[in-house]
Amino acid sequence: MIKNYIKLAWRVLSRKKFFTFITLFGISFTLMVLMLITSYFQAEFGSKAPMKNQDELVILEYLTLQKVMYDTIAVVDTTFDSGVAVYDTTYDTKRTGRSISTSSFNEKLLQDHFRDLESIKASTIFNTGIRHDVFVNNSKLQIAINHCDAPFWDIFNFQFIEGRPFDASEVTQQAQVAVIAQKLAKSYFGKDKNVLGKFITVDARQYKVIGVVKDPTSSPDPIIVDMFLPYTNAEESYRDPYFGNYSMALLSDGNVEKTKKEAISASHDISLDLQDEYNELILKPVTYKELYAKALYYDEDPAKSLQFISWLLIGLLSLFILLPVLNLINLNVSRIMDRSSEIGVRKAFGATNSQILTQFVFENIVQTLIGGLIGFLLAFIAMYFINQSKSLGAVVLEMNVSFFLYSLLICLFFGILSGLLPALKMSKLQIVNALKTNQL
Repeated sequence: MIKNYIKLAWRVLSRKKFFTFITLFGISFTLMVLMLITSYFQAEFGSKAPMKNQDELVILEYLTLQKVMYDTIAVVDTTFDSGVAVYDTTYDTKRTGRSISTSSFNEKLLQDHFRDLESIKASTIFNTGIRHDVFVNNSKLQIAINHCDAPFWDIFNFQFIEGRPFDASEVTQQAQVAVIAQKLAKSYFGKDKNVLGKFITVDARQYKVIGVVKDPTSSPDPIIVDMFLPYTNAEESYRDPYFGNYSMALLSDGNVEKTKKEAISASHDISLDLQDEYNELILKPVTYKELYAKALYYDEDPAKSLQFISWLLIGLLSLFILLPVLNLINLNVSRIMDRSSEIGVRKAFGATNSQILTQFVFENIVQTLIGGLIGFLLAFIAMYFINQSKSLGAVVLEMNVSFFLYSLLICLFFGILSGLLPALKMSKLQIVNALKTNQL
């Protein structure tokens, strides 16, 4: 029976080639785009090395100092009645303007005020804004450097191809050691293994390679650099009690909102005595997702940025799925209604309502499965070319089989639904009415 249904479904699909093409294109293209989008977000937000702890991270990226100017304005002047004051002058104080300065943190400020929060398991300071040009075999090579501390390796769990990270004693002693990324090892030494103990010269300093890490497949600033050095080797570009070159990542014990509140509370203990220009200090801790959303849509409240981007994506994806689904339903209704005479003939030869219903539903299942397989193949090809072209930078797309299966199930559901409703109606047609509707 199943074999006969498959043969019949194939003949029907072959008979209406244009309708079949449109339907398969809608299913396959929708699945392809959905898989590409999902693969991108999985690469950026998936819990894999070195970002396995991203859901527990609170980032202190910038510090803001502001001077708020106020003015006192008379609301009611003193009035007199027969020489006696009836109303005394009252005043209202209003903010008339402000000046703002925003930058990354001074290293000592972070060490003194945010290292020992109760709700964190670890914290790390890092500086990713340094780039140097070096020359290898008469070719210029730009190296992006992250100056960081020893706890950095506990929070960002890189996969080491060989070697080890630098430890706290090496940071304290300003040891000239380096952990390098796989891509730098290949471009500088021509290989990504057996490079331990070799030296890389940067800014007239030689750094001994003690570890090589696997290249990350996502794009956060702290991890997509080429070279990691102890932060004690870095030179502050300017000396300021508040501003500097560093940011901090706090690894929460599981309650990121509590960690954010503690960080804000700790910022209230920072004295502004050394800064005459400003009278307010503002700290806005953010989660990794809020930091990402803020870069796409800025709002003074990072949580609102994330909320806006989340709803925007949900709306766009829902619309993207709904349009081909409606198209699929419309095509199936037209195709099934066009076959009313066929239904009448089959009924005349003894076919039951359930058999006709099963036939149409089975045809939709076959059609959706074919479209799904084409979509899977198209997505695989698209990912290959996107990764080869490096059009997404460090982001590497990978096939998400579980999401493909879920997407296929959704398409099957709507495919069955789109065939079931008109098929149910047509299966109940009287033989005479069905034969009158169309000619064979």
